Order: sequence, then C-alpha cells, then structure tokens
Amino acid sequence: MEYTVIELATDEAVIARFRQQRGGLTFLGATRRSLETDNALEGLIREFAPQAAPDNRTILALPPSSLSFREMEIPITDRRKLREIIPLELKGETVLPTEELLFDAVPLSEGRIMAVWCRRQTVTALIDDCTRAGLEPRVVTASPFCWGGLVPSGETGYTAVADGAAFVVYRDGKPLFFRALDPRDPDADLQRTAAALALGRDIRLERIYRHGPRIPERTDEGGVPVVPLPLEPSVVAAFESETAARDLAGCRWIAASCIAGAPVNFRYGDLAHTAENLQQQKLLRITAILSVLLVVTLFAQAGLRYYLVNRDLKSLNGSIMGIYHELFPTRKSSIDPVEEVKAELRQMGGAVAAQDVLKTLKGVAEAKGDDVTGLYEATLEGNQAILKGDARSIEAVNGFRNRLSGIFATVQVGEQKSKPDGSVSFTIRGTLKEGGK
Repeated sequence: MEYTVIELATDEAVIARFRQQRGGLTFLGATRRSLETDNALEGLIREFAPQAAPDNRTILALPPSSLSFREMEIPITDRRKLREIIPLELKGETVLPTEELLFDAVPLSEGRIMAVWCRRQTVTALIDDCTRAGLEPRVVTASPFCWGGLVPSGETGYTAVADGAAFVVYRDGKPLFFRALDPRDPDADLQRTAAALALGRDIRLERIYRHGPRIPERTDEGGVPVVPLPLEPSVVAAFESETAARDLAGCRWIAASCIAGAPVNFRYGDLAHTAENLQQQKLLRITAILSVLLVVTLFAQAGLRYYLVNRDLKSLNGSIMGIYHELFPTRKSSIDPVEEVKAELRQMGGAVAAQDVLKTLKGVAEAKGDDVTGLYEATLEGNQAILKGDARSIEAVNGFRNRLSGIFATVQVGEQKSKPDGSVSFTIRGTLKEGGK
C-alpha cells in the first residue's frame, strides 16, 4: 500500500510518498513548495498525481493555524459520540455557528479531551482542489495529532515537540497540550507558550524537541532549549540523510498514524470519502445478490427433495397396487389396498400371515433409500422373496442389499442391467428369517 501525505502550512505545502512494507514505511520521495498564489496547491498536486500508484491512499494534513482547540471534561472516548456531543457543548461559544464547523477530539488523561474544530468550508474547498488535481484525500487530519511516535521511547515526565507551526506537550508519552504557533515568529511564540505553561500549569520543560525546517535550534540561556529531535537509525536509513528524516518526520508519522487509525479525521458524515462509500455500496450489492442466490438455492433444494420423496412414494404405491392386482385381478383399483388385503387375509384365517407379509413389505420400503429409484415387482412365495426394481448405480444396489440383510436371512443380487442414463435394473432374492415367514 502506498501513502501520499499532503502537509499544509500557512505559506507552503509538502507532499511526501511512502510505501508500507513489512519492515515499516519506506520513503519514496518528497517535494516542498511555497503557496504564493491561489491555485498553487492544485498545480503542485496535479504535477505529483501521476506518480501515485493504483493502491495509493492520500492524506491531507491541515495547517495548525486553521484549527481551534479547547480542553474539556467529557468522560467519553468514542470519537463518533464526541463529534455529536462537542458541538452541543460549544453551541454559542464559537465565532461561527457549529453547523459551519467540523469537530473531532483527542483523548487526554483523567477523563479530559482536547476538542478541536475547523471551518467546514475550508475543508470542503481543499478536498475539491485535491480531487480536481487527481488525488482525493481519504483522511483530513493535522500533523500535531500524529506526533505521539516522535516522543523518545522511555522518556517520562513532560516532553514537548514542535515544528514551527504547532507545539505539543506530552506527559509520560500521552498528549497533554496542543497549540498552533504564530507563523510570523514561531520561535518567540514557542518560548512564550513554554513560559505560560510554567506559570499557569506548573509544566516546566527541560527541552523542546524540534523537527521540520521552520524552527531553529536554541541552546542559549534565554529560554527553554530547542534541540534536534532524536531519531532511530532505522528511521534515518529510510531517508537520504538525517536532515531529510528530521524535516519529513511529521509526514512520516502522519502516514504511520493513519495506518494505525487516524487520531483526528475531519472527513466524516456528508464529507466522507466518496470512493470508499462507493466501494461499500458495491460490497452491499454483492452481499444482497449472494443472499438472494442463497435463498433461491434453498428453495430449489427443498423443491428437489419434495420431488424425490414424492416420486419414491408414487413408486412404492405403484408396487403395492401391482401386488394388489396380482392378488385380485378382477377388482378395480382400491382406495386403501393394504387394508383390503388385511381384511381378505383375516377372512381367510391368515391374519398372522398378513401381518408377516406387511411387515416384510414395510421393511423393504424402509430399506429402499433415495438411491433406489423404484420397485416395480415384489414376489413372496413361502419363505422366498424376489424384488425387482431400478437404482441409480451398482453401488446403490449393493447398498440396498446390505440394508435388506436385517430383514432376510440371506440376500443375493441376481441379474443387473445397465441403462443408457447410467442407472441399472436389478433383481434381488432373499430368504425370510424364521420369524418373518
């Protein structure tokens, strides 16, 4: 998967490309350009768009100066619910009506959040510019919300990170404070912010880690030292030099944060990514089609089973009627031939024999199974029985013979003839057990 990060500042834009691989993110290239005209961003993206791979995902990072922040006490971590609650909490307290703003939040500690919002019109215009130029962003975020990975591992207490456009304070690796810096003099605004935190919230910083090219190092005694951000050797190896790795650290962690799940994303609701929505609609259509096919298949299977059972019943009834006509050739068809045969046998004093014959026929019918398609003749003479019928295969005949072993003392398969459709006709001879004569 390839990621293209478009990071905006007040007067410039950076576009960086990364490839996600097993070992992490590989740097593919970047460009930085000043935004001196209204169409400069769209022109820059249009030049860069042909380099994007088919699996590219574009991330747009807003300039921190376009964001507003407020720390709030809301003991909820679900961001979708926070997007609904924050506008209600801030209604009447923002310069613009909440309907014209987009909201999100960053969880802090002890049930507090940092609410952040921006103008809907600004985001919509930027999305349109990027889309026209050929790189529609899937995520609209801001760089400061992705800097958690820049905090040196194992460092406890208060840690500050700045890039000249924004300033973030962490406590034990968790975000505590966000602020956009004055682009006209970010170094002085950074020192004023650090001093205000020390006086107002007793947050005393030993150093501030810098990345990006917009803020200089500061090691004199006139304020909090600003030192280069320490980088892992593996991160530096992915770039051309340590300077490039530090200048593009923000872009790299924007891509990494979006892979893990963007902490802030203003592209939601009616501004949600259109291509993703179309893909979800396509998946829903496919799911609906598969569901319909499943239902049709179930009905077809039920219909087929009904047909087979009905055919077997007709075959069995035909065999019974055949026996009935052999016993009573001068009689017409009977409504209940079995009962009529029982009555005749009872009259002849052969109730026991009738029960034995019916028991044998019932056992044959139960042993028949689906593979035997029909029995068209059954002859009982003394303790000998001869069954003739059709089956789907020779294996089906052998299975029928095995099942009849519970009824007859001995079972033998006689003549078998194959038919053009693959089925076979068969003759089975059996000797009744002593109790079944």
